[in-house]
Amino acid sequence: APLSAYRALGPAPQALRKAEAEREKNRADEDFIRFQLQQFDEACLKEGEDEELEAEHSVLEHAEEIKTDLYATVDLLMGNENNLLGNLKTHLNTLRSLAKNYVKAAEWAERMESTYIELKDIAEEVESAAERISFDPKRLTEVEERLNLLYTLQQKHHVKDLTALLAVEAELRERMASIDNSDDRIAELAQALAQAQEALTATAKALTD
Repeated sequence: APLSAYRALGPAPQALRKAEAEREKNRADEDFIRFQLQQFDEACLKEGEDEELEAEHSVLEHAEEIKTDLYATVDLLMGNENNLLGNLKTHLNTLRSLAKNYVKAAEWAERMESTYIELKDIAEEVESAAERISFDPKRLTEVEERLNLLYTLQQKHHVKDLTALLAVEAELRERMASIDNSDDRIAELAQALAQAQEALTATAKALTD
């Protein structure tokens, strides 16, 4: 019993002193941590948004060039009088007719039809994409401002990407929670120490009686 009571007391004072020292250190940094968290709250970071914004920025910055090239592709496939799909369709019909007298042509016609369907699908998707793309200077400015904010925060916290920046934010929030809960934690440790001291005192008294 004396040994168990002594062991119960053993780590309690050290744990209490450590918690009190951490509280003082954290409180010294509290204002700075709150300021940093306020910046994170205002930034409202989202995982993966940096890559999405960079991709959108590239499209917006080269919108006219992209649109021109996409429409050129559409024109080649199905736009002009001598377009690829039109010619493919003509020769597909030729192979189908030829298959009546030349069986091998049926296989080629089947393969060409698959190619025709695929190219037609591509042409329609490209045309749809070209119609959605437009140069939007207002949106370009918004994207650049958001990216600049992300890059500034990354530079400030000495990290290379958004994932690492979010890890910094999580660490700061953990430290803030520790500060907010430090008084309760110290009270718990102080109570545990008092109980251990009472147990040790009671054991010592029992030995002397």
